[in-house]
Amino acid sequence: MIARLIGVALGMVLVHELAHAGVTWALGGRVEGVVWRAWGAVGVRLRVDGLTPSQVALTVAAGPAAEALWLLGVWAVWPTQALWWLMLGVGQWALNLVPWPGVPNDGRQLWRWARMTARLGKEGMSR
Repeated sequence: MIARLIGVALGMVLVHELAHAGVTWALGGRVEGVVWRAWGAVGVRLRVDGLTPSQVALTVAAGPAAEALWLLGVWAVWPTQALWWLMLGVGQWALNLVPWPGVPNDGRQLWRWARMTARLGKEGMSR
């Protein structure tokens, strides 16, 4: 079971980062490489110059969405371990989607996008 759990977790990371890269590339951005963080996290370095803020948000959201689809597939193959897959997903999303201070995760990027969108909306209404 431990080997399966590790394999599923590594699959989540791979699917997550490939989704970021694939959506960025499909929208006209560039994938510059892989980034390894000191604390063990991995990510892809993306160039999103020229993409709209909504397109950037889509590239950021693609990773967690791909993880969700991955875990649904895993659950379909191994339904008896559904609680394990749920805990793995919730744990990963808590680490990744919560905008932790000083951590360049997806949650922080989406928070930045939401603040910018709200600010632009207010500016547009005041004109």
